Amino acid sequence: MLNDDGSISGTVTDLSGMPVVDAAVVIVGDTPAHPDIAVLTGDDGHYQLDNLGPGEYTVMVNAPGRKPVSAEVVVDVKHGSVLDFVLPY
Repeated sequence: MLNDDGSISGTVTDLSGMPVVDAAVVIVGDTPAHPDIAVLTGDDGHYQLDNLGPGEYTVMVNAPGRKPVSAEVVVDVKHGSVLDFVLPY
C-alpha cells in the first residue's frame, strides 16, 4: 500500500558548491512501489520527491554536460529523508 507521507529532498550542487539548476532527479531501479517520479531542481538546486512509501530507494541525478550520480537512501514515513548530491563535470 502506498503511503503518501514519505519524502526525499536535498540540494544538487557542483564541485564549487554552486547550485545545479534543472538537474533531473529520478527514482530508479528496484524500489518500493511509488508513482513514476522525476523532478527538476530549482534555481537554488533544491528538489523534493513526495508521496513515497517506506523503504530503500535509489536516486539518480543528471544534468547536461555532467556525469550522472546515484545514491541510496532509506525513507521513513515519520521523517523526511535528506539526500544531497555533488555533480562533477
